[in-house]
Amino acid sequence: MSQFHDARAQICAMHMQSTADLMQLMEGFFSNIEDGLFELAFREKDRERQRQSVELMRELRSRRTQLLNSFGKKLRGAQKDWFTETQTPDGDRWAVAVRMASKSEGHFGPLLERMALAVRDDSGETAETVESGETGEWVNLPLSPRKVAYLFVTSCGNFESDPQVLAFVNELFSRFVLDRLGGVYAQFLEGFEADCLKAQSA
Repeated sequence: MSQFHDARAQICAMHMQSTADLMQLMEGFFSNIEDGLFELAFREKDRERQRQSVELMRELRSRRTQLLNSFGKKLRGAQKDWFTETQTPDGDRWAVAVRMASKSEGHFGPLLERMALAVRDDSGETAETVESGETGEWVNLPLSPRKVAYLFVTSCGNFESDPQVLAFVNELFSRFVLDRLGGVYAQFLEGFEADCLKAQSA
């Protein structure tokens, strides 16, 4: 088997492992979202915003399985983006995702850069999204915080609620998912580098 196919298989395997890790973070997010929205409604003085907080809480509860399935499907589908050059999305949802990811990208930038370089160095031109290796190219990785946030925003679809209530939901997603991606990235790197060493010694 060629180095190209070895590298591609290793990247795909680690992407699927990261997908499983991310779905566990999503379960944690949904376990906390109801309490968060209830607390928001309790402390909110505006009655209309209280009502919308409770309604959104009920909608998220009823659509939990659907949203998790949609997010998981999009995340698994993003595996192909390691090997094809993708266009940066535009529009309001992408702008929201970039804002949501700003804190975690500040924290995990060096780790993501290591991921980008490791994938590029082992696969040559296999991973088109990181081929330049320049600083900041890691924002285009399929598992970068802004890409994960964008998958969440698009999975939610067109929730109708007060903008401040929706912003609160996005804040909770950032807290319980995006801000905890460091462990996902560390596991990806550890597994990928271990597989590369194993392949080289075979």
